[in-house]
Formats: sequence, structure tokens, C-alpha cells
Amino acid sequence: MPTRKTVKRALIGALAACAATAAVAVLIFTGPTATFLVTAGGSAPTLAADPPVAEGVRWHDDYFAVQAIDARTFAIGAPPYPLRAMSYLIVGDDRAVLFDTGPGLRDIDGVVAALTDRPVIAAASHLHYDHVGSLDRFAAVALADVPSLRALADPKGRVVPPDDMHLGEVEAVAPEPFTVTEWWADGQRVALGGRAVEVWHTPGHTDGSMMLFDRAAGQLYTGDFIYPGNLLALFPGAHMGRYLESARRLVGRVPDGATLYPGHLDLEISPWRLQTLAPSDLRDLADALEALRDGRLDMQALMPPTWPINDRIRLIGTYRWNMAWAP
Repeated sequence: MPTRKTVKRALIGALAACAATAAVAVLIFTGPTATFLVTAGGSAPTLAADPPVAEGVRWHDDYFAVQAIDARTFAIGAPPYPLRAMSYLIVGDDRAVLFDTGPGLRDIDGVVAALTDRPVIAAASHLHYDHVGSLDRFAAVALADVPSLRALADPKGRVVPPDDMHLGEVEAVAPEPFTVTEWWADGQRVALGGRAVEVWHTPGHTDGSMMLFDRAAGQLYTGDFIYPGNLLALFPGAHMGRYLESARRLVGRVPDGATLYPGHLDLEISPWRLQTLAPSDLRDLADALEALRDGRLDMQALMPPTWPINDRIRLIGTYRWNMAWAP
């Protein structure tokens, strides 16, 4: 049985593989949570050249690609980008929401302008760098109305994401300041004209995480709370107890016929295409987290600590003795 000291030493550098980036990462255990530090090895990602895309995916240029969900809803991604972060444009009669804006290696506003002429509010599911790039390019920006995010804003609403919430150093991405014009409360209904989205606060991946739900269309946009492949739950702000609490709340809230649109695609699926999840995946996540808390879930891999959720999702977290479950 490895000692804590042995485990700590062995984890140095291991996070690079689990995050699927070229950066060198260090995980240091500091009490009940994990502190993620980035060495000077962080560098810009290597973009894939001419990655294959599935039928129905339309290239916007040589970086961005668009897949229509329906006539007024679009999934926007960057097939060359290794982390496969996703953004979603939800268009109403009066205005549109862009949910997440990617890492900002290229500005996404041109893609959005090609898809709609409605005024756009850019909403961030959370502040990690691969979801808030180009927020500064939008006049209207929304964040979850939670104390930890409110505390970042100056009197004019200007926010500079701190390093431990942004994490951009892993890919040499510096945080760009942006101005928050709307703070969205849990349960708030955001009218877009002819359609609306509900705001759901879902702490767990980060304290300030939120989802958007179009109830009429049965579309749930999950950010990084749940997605196929390696689900990361080890960065600053991640909290297993709140993850479980949010997952259980979602199980009772999401209709059976809903479709989940995640913040990342599975890195191993080719060709590049939109991938969705189902309410059953949320139930699997809640059940696995509960089993993990109660000591009934066996670790799938030691380095990095990997816990099975189902055949499509694996949780990359910390070791059982280092997890925080109390509120």
C-alpha cells in the first residue's frame, strides 16, 4: 500500500496526461482539497492539422466548426483544439445566448455573427480558461450570481479571473478582463423572445458553475459538470460533497426525455462530432459519487486517480482519503 509521501511524489507530472495537454502539472495535497499548481512548462497547445469531421459538421474556417442542433440552436467547436471545448449558441426572436466561448485561441464572435444578427449575451458556465476566452469581445456578459464570483467584480462589473479560477497557465493563456452586465440567479428564467432558458447553479466542478435549460426544447447545457470521457474533478474549487449534492438535485429536476449538451467532447472519439448525454448519465454520476463517498466504489486506475461512472464517463479526482464531502 503506497504511503501518502510516495503518492505525492508520484503525482508530480501525472496531471498532464489526465488533462490531455502538453503542460507539466503538479498536484499537491493540502488538507481536504487538492491544490493545482502549474510549472513553467505550460505552453500553447499543438493544434491538429485537418482533423476529420463527421457528416453534418460545417467548417466556418480552418479552426471553428458548427453543427446545427435545430434551426436556431448551434454547437460551435474547434476540431483542431485538443481539449475539444464546446460552445452553444441559443437564438431567440429578440436576443441570443452564447453559452461558453472556448479558450480564445481565435475569437469566436465572427462565428456567432455569421449565425445570428440578434444581440448576443455571452454566458460562462464557469471561469476555466477553455470556456471564457473572447468574453471580452462581447458587450453583454453573464455569470452565475454567487458570492465567490461577485467578489471578483469591481464596482463597474469588471472581472479579471484569478489564476486559481482561470488555470490558463497550463496552455499559456493569460486571463483577459471582461465586464459582467448580468448576474444570473439560480432558477432565473432568461427570456430570449419566443424561447427562454432557465439558469441552474450546479457547484461541484467549481463553486460558480451553472447550466442552462431550455425546457420547451428539452435541451440542457451542462458546461463541465458532466461530459463524456475523462471528467475532471480535481482543480481548485472542485468539491465532491457539492458535486454529489448538485447531481442528486439534477436527477430530480431533469425530465427523462431531455438531451444533455456537454462542455467537452470525448477526446478519443473520431471523427469530430457533437456528442450528447442523457438523464441516465446524471443518475449514474450521482450513484457513483454516493458509492465513492460511502467506500463502495473501486478505483479504476491509480495514476491519476480514476473512478468509473459508466461505460462513457470516468471521474478523474483525488484519492478517497483526500476528498471533501462536508458542506
